[in-house]
Amino acid sequence: MPRSGFLVVVDRNAVRVDRRGRGREGGAEAAAGGASLVAMRLRVRLLAAREVSLVQYAQALYGDADATLDDLREAVTTLEETERTARRVFGGAYPLTPTIEAILREARDALRASETPSSSP
Repeated sequence: MPRSGFLVVVDRNAVRVDRRGRGREGGAEAAAGGASLVAMRLRVRLLAAREVSLVQYAQALYGDADATLDDLREAVTTLEETERTARRVFGGAYPLTPTIEAILREARDALRASETPSSSP
C-alpha cells in the first residue's frame, strides 16, 4: 500500500508528513503533542538549515581573496543578523550560536584588515 504525503529530510533526520499535517518522526509516532510537535521540530530544523546557509554564504564572501569592501561589509551584516536570530531562537547554549559568533569575529577581522591602509610602499 503506497504511503500518502511527503518526506522531508533536514539535517539527516526524516519527518514524514501526511496531507493533513500529521507526522511521524524517525519512524516513531511523535508523543506529547502529535503533529504540532513534529511541525515545531521541522520548523526548528529548517530554521537551523537556513542559518547554516547564511553563514556559508557570508564565509564565501569574506573568504574570497578578491572580496571587495562591500562584500566584506555584506558578510559582516549577514552574520550579525544571523547571530541575533540564532541567539533569539536557539539561545546561547545551542552549538550553532557560538560557531556563528566565532565566524562573525573572523569576518570583522577581515573587514578591519581591509579598511586599514597598509604601510608598505
